[in-house]
Amino acid sequence: MHMVKRREEYSQYRSFIELNHLPEDLCDEIMAHFHASHRDSMVAQERILAGLCASLQVDRARFLYREIVGNINVFGGCSDSFLDALCVVVSEVHFNPEEPLFETSVHATELLMIVAGGAETFVDSPAGEIKDGEYEEGCA
Repeated sequence: MHMVKRREEYSQYRSFIELNHLPEDLCDEIMAHFHASHRDSMVAQERILAGLCASLQVDRARFLYREIVGNINVFGGCSDSFLDALCVVVSEVHFNPEEPLFETSVHATELLMIVAGGAETFVDSPAGEIKDGEYEEGCA
């Protein structure tokens, strides 16, 4: 399935959940079903992408991610050529609610850009986990 179509379908799933005011555990199950049902198509897409010439890969990346990358706050003021180059190394990943994204004590090797939804960071303390920050769409 094409990434744009997958993104639209993902948004439809999220809208369905929000409109029906479903309980959180049911929401998690519905979204897990969405992710599981799209795993095989992702493998096939990666194989097709790997077979494309470099110029087509760049054009595809620019089409899919240029607007998204341009709306991320940390990239404000960057040149168009930098943003276009950044699009080539972007890979789209979906996370389930409450799924850990990273550990703050581990050296980062990736930059996460929040396109939909949000994320919270927590730190360990003697009193337990304490919320340390909140990030919304458009943050990196």
